[in-house]
Amino acid sequence: MRWLVSFLAAFLVFSGKPVTGPGIGTAIYSIQQPVEQQTPGGATQPDRNLWIVNPFTACGWDADDRGTNGAGGGDLAPGATYSVSMCVVADWRSHLWSAIGTAERGAKFTVSLSVPELGFGAVSEPSADIDQHNAQAKICASGPDYDRTSPDLLSVADSNGGVGKVVTLTYSITNLGERRIRLPTLEAKFAADSNFFAVNFCPGGETVWPLNLNGAMKWGSYPGPVIWWVK
Repeated sequence: MRWLVSFLAAFLVFSGKPVTGPGIGTAIYSIQQPVEQQTPGGATQPDRNLWIVNPFTACGWDADDRGTNGAGGGDLAPGATYSVSMCVVADWRSHLWSAIGTAERGAKFTVSLSVPELGFGAVSEPSADIDQHNAQAKICASGPDYDRTSPDLLSVADSNGGVGKVVTLTYSITNLGERRIRLPTLEAKFAADSNFFAVNFCPGGETVWPLNLNGAMKWGSYPGPVIWWVK
């Protein structure tokens, strides 16, 4: 049996990741043990002495780990940006992650995804009105993932022999207009990299950015136009 633990950062554990601008972020992590992609025998390995374990309470690693964060509660000045972030231990199993920004109708803004440690950044198309009251912008990405033999994957302390690279998934919303945006919200997520989550994360065919560090790869099973980035 696998262990599944959810952490509410504001109550049980603080994520340690910065929130800038007027927003208030609360990171929630759902972390499973063992780390199935590195444990001999996978998720159903009965011998816990063989488990590769995630030693972090606020950093996803297992292929099925999930996280959410969000920001809101303040106005966004012209040209201003605010961001939230979450942590993932990257290895050869990628995650799907997305940012959704919502604001009053007529507001002009973008949302973006970045991994500072890798120099990766992707920006959505400008927001569009979605109904009589709201405008929205979305973007999603797949990754990061590495080759199993990559020298970037280092030993993870207290994991029982696991390897990976700790990276920061940063989600941002930026005001493109000349007027203040009143009470915008930013919804940030990561989850298992699968077609099931792709449909929920990228409804309507928004761009998916596969962040693959082994070479350019086209993920044709995802909706919408596909753009890839190579380290």
